[in-house]
Amino acid sequence: DSLVHNLGLGRLEADLIDVSGPAFAGFDSISTGMAAVQCGLAQAVLIDGEGRQQPPTEILHKRPAVIRRASQRHTNLVTSGDFGSGLDKLVAELPEDARTPRKIAELSINSVNPDSDISAEQLIAQVYKLSKSNEWVLLTRLGESFRLIEYLRRYSEEPLRYLMGVSTLVLLMSEKYYVSSGSGLLEVTGKLYADHVKIYVHAMPRESFFKHLNSVGLDTECVGVAGDGEFVSLQELSFRGPLQHLFQYLLESGWIEELDQEHGEA
Repeated sequence: DSLVHNLGLGRLEADLIDVSGPAFAGFDSISTGMAAVQCGLAQAVLIDGEGRQQPPTEILHKRPAVIRRASQRHTNLVTSGDFGSGLDKLVAELPEDARTPRKIAELSINSVNPDSDISAEQLIAQVYKLSKSNEWVLLTRLGESFRLIEYLRRYSEEPLRYLMGVSTLVLLMSEKYYVSSGSGLLEVTGKLYADHVKIYVHAMPRESFFKHLNSVGLDTECVGVAGDGEFVSLQELSFRGPLQHLFQYLLESGWIEELDQEHGEA
């Protein structure tokens, strides 16, 4: 807190913080990164698979990336199989001489769900868990998905692909998702689906789909699901009212694509 006294992110921002010495006994790279993000010294810190902070200027520079936004409460909405399929799909779209894409799991301390009350200790525990199962973890203070794109564009203009379950896409298409952003759905849509950005959507079990939406208080009357199969896919999704026109436009324009993969664990 003393480092940012009377300073805002517009005047001072850190990419990486390392501490050592007896005064910092008990601190590690993840807890230090969490402190920096919470107090506003950093917009984001990048953590490798061994739980150490790394400089985003080197790791993300001119790299395409597949990104999954980890939920604060739902840790398994995207599986490792989904992540691998998303990477393969992006590689197939890139020229042969393109650099290998990064796989990034991102977790924000600022949930778009106004009812979220998860503690800092719980968030740190989740970052530890994510770092053990992912190549790169980005811990941020960025709530809405378009703000994460703006951050990543500091380092790379290469294609970026969001990977998410079909329930998360429904949240992304909901006005409720942007209550705290000061922006409306159309404005945010224009900011998100730009600059070589697409969303890969994977199917998920019907029970998990509705459980996720109910957990964030979203009125499921706004969305329809065709059929009564075990899984909900992108093609089975529809929205009530004018929102369906926006959804259809994003589909037909290729900004939202189904992830072609065998159904796995949700």
